[in-house]
Amino acid sequence: MVHSSELHWPYVASSPARASAAPPARAASAPPARPARPSQPAVPGADQPAGARRSPAGGESDNGAASAPGAVRRPGRDAQPPGRSGPELSFHRAVKRYGDVVALDGVDLDVLPGELVAFLGPSGCGKTTLLRVVAGLEPLSAGSLEMLGVEVNRDDRLLVSPERRPVAMVFQEHALWPHLTAEQNVAFPLHARGVKRAERRERARELLSLMDLDGRGERRPGELSGGELQRVALARALIVQPRILLLDEPLASLDAHLRRRLRQKIRRIHEGFSMTTLYVTHDRDEALAVADRIVLQRAGRVLDQGSPELLNARPRSAYAAQLLWDANLLPADYLRNGWWRTPIGVLKAPAPPDDSPHVLLVHPETLKRADGEPDFEGEVEEVSYRGCFWDALVNVRGEELLWRSTEPLDPGQRVGLRLLEEPSPVPDDR
Repeated sequence: MVHSSELHWPYVASSPARASAAPPARAASAPPARPARPSQPAVPGADQPAGARRSPAGGESDNGAASAPGAVRRPGRDAQPPGRSGPELSFHRAVKRYGDVVALDGVDLDVLPGELVAFLGPSGCGKTTLLRVVAGLEPLSAGSLEMLGVEVNRDDRLLVSPERRPVAMVFQEHALWPHLTAEQNVAFPLHARGVKRAERRERARELLSLMDLDGRGERRPGELSGGELQRVALARALIVQPRILLLDEPLASLDAHLRRRLRQKIRRIHEGFSMTTLYVTHDRDEALAVADRIVLQRAGRVLDQGSPELLNARPRSAYAAQLLWDANLLPADYLRNGWWRTPIGVLKAPAPPDDSPHVLLVHPETLKRADGEPDFEGEVEEVSYRGCFWDALVNVRGEELLWRSTEPLDPGQRVGLRLLEEPSPVPDDR
């Protein structure tokens, strides 16, 4: 059995386009793996046999992890490798600079064993940089990173090199060797360590079957679809059952139907392999569908984090609410006794926690067509059919409100609306 700590990752340290030496066309003559420096110990637990952790068909492992901030541990999502109770990853005041650009700005973050954490934010907010630091592809500029309780990054030093970390990464661009077949690509990490051909072929074929790629193992990347390429890349990362799986916008290049299918498969694989998974995406629907916890990033900082349910109920700011939800944010001035002045009228809502500027958050689902006296009236400006409902933009005294209606509407139609629940005040950081 091959141990995670013994594996070298040429496809992590450099993609085929950047590799200093690509593997030969004939897999039998691949160069030996570069040995790790003796001064760099492997991360404890990295040498745990893959079979010691839960296989895709295996049973649940014990879970004794403490909760991370805002984490909601869900039935069927609490798998944890035996013997681990602390965080799998811990960032401490992590800073990464590229010249004058600050990609990570004082990040403090813990990731629990067995969690699937999605990192969501606009381009340039530091999502991919964070993954690259975990993989060992980038040093920090300041701060530290601990992995399984061992410090692997401190300031600008890599204390543990990439090949000594129990980590596998799936790149957005697949990073498959174009002259190797799908099966050879999947088996390459084992081939690089000298695993016998029969064993690596057996394990590669098992993973290709898990990815619904039976019969495609002899095809080269140029003969596969985008979805098939992504599954091959995922199978290659999984062949050694890494403790930590890093996914960098893995579904960004796929159409909506394939994204839905593959994100469900990724969720099942995460649970089956009992891994810790970090999933970078700019698609909020992906994050909401797969994640135990979502980390919202902005300008290199962690803006908010928590389960999807928590972030829906209690977002920390207007920016967080807009990033995750189709939120109506009403400019508002607090009067007294729970009353707020807004452009659409005076509304009842909880008092603000402090004197900083706030807006009132109104979820589209909390608006309902009034049967009797409405809370306010408006004119429908735009309507779009969404399958099970209609999204309508309603102009109420010059303020546009998004309303999700269960019945068809026409532009120009006058409607009276009621609030099913009080709006929530959130700090206005837009």
